[in-house]
Amino acid sequence: MTDTDPTTISPATAPPPCAEEERAVDRVVGRQLEAFSRDDYRAAFALASRSFRTSTDLPGFRAIITTDYPQVANSVSHELIECRRIAPGALAAIVSVTGADNVTVDLAYRFVREEGQWRIDGATTVRRVTSPMV
Repeated sequence: MTDTDPTTISPATAPPPCAEEERAVDRVVGRQLEAFSRDDYRAAFALASRSFRTSTDLPGFRAIITTDYPQVANSVSHELIECRRIAPGALAAIVSVTGADNVTVDLAYRFVREEGQWRIDGATTVRRVTSPMV
């Protein structure tokens, strides 16, 4: 892991954007959200990084998602808001997810590159900070 925490990035200290990787990262998130919507937690878990998969098992993963992230478990849409390179082979992204309950949450995702694929290394809810109008 790196010392960069995607929940505390400010515009002045933000790592460079990851425009080249945005589509791939968005697809990974979309595939995982689709798997959750189909109640296919095994497919969703397969999109996680090796380190994440070794830190929890499939029943634990399912419990985390259904208990702590109901909008993720039952999403109707998502939008990639921002993506940043935080280290070689590591990205951080803010993704807005709207659940079937019409509640939208923002999540800070971490991704790592493994075997030529972007894998989800974790996610946590965040509050987006916007600059005041001048």
